[in-house]
Amino acid sequence: MTEVLSLTNASISVSSDTQDVLDYSTDFGFKTSLVTGNSYTIGCALNLDPTSEGYKILKRAAQTSANGVAVEWYRELPLVGSTNTDPQVDAGVAFVSNWSESLEAGNIATCTFDLAGYGAPKNYQQGDGVATLTITNGGSGLSAGTGVALVSTTPAQGNGSGKNGTATITVNGSGVIQTITVVDAGQSYKVGDVLTMDDAAVVGSGDTAPVLTVATVA
Repeated sequence: MTEVLSLTNASISVSSDTQDVLDYSTDFGFKTSLVTGNSYTIGCALNLDPTSEGYKILKRAAQTSANGVAVEWYRELPLVGSTNTDPQVDAGVAFVSNWSESLEAGNIATCTFDLAGYGAPKNYQQGDGVATLTITNGGSGLSAGTGVALVSTTPAQGNGSGKNGTATITVNGSGVIQTITVVDAGQSYKVGDVLTMDDAAVVGSGDTAPVLTVATVA
């Protein structure tokens, strides 16, 4: 996933389609509105280097949206009154529309556009660090390690997954994990998330990577 910085606006507006129906559960019936669908728009404004990968991806998506090309997006914002360790996380798939840009001094493009999506954007539980992990599969051929990065596999790393968690592991003579201790709890994890490790100092060529499951969060 390509990180895009310098956003000055990325507000989400969700709207619903409704249909009026008559409810005949009473003698006279009454009119009520049923939600038949949801859609959302994210108005974005930012400054981008025209040579950056983020600029190229967004502009290409805008030019090809009529052909059904959409982008997978992930927005992370700090909670009001908090540090950046407790972000609010939203994600989804949307079309890039209403693209506009102007080149400013210093080869910087000021860009505005909308992300238009159908359904409702996904919202992920905020700020939960890993408290304990279950060793679902201890792997094999591994080396012991301290503060080893935890990599999310379900959900895939980066798309609304937990991040920044680390752990220390001990292994037996066959390189199978015996104990695991959380060092840095990270954030945005949920119970049941499936994690692994891919640090080359721990998981070498030909080794079997471990499978770890988030048991509790804090």
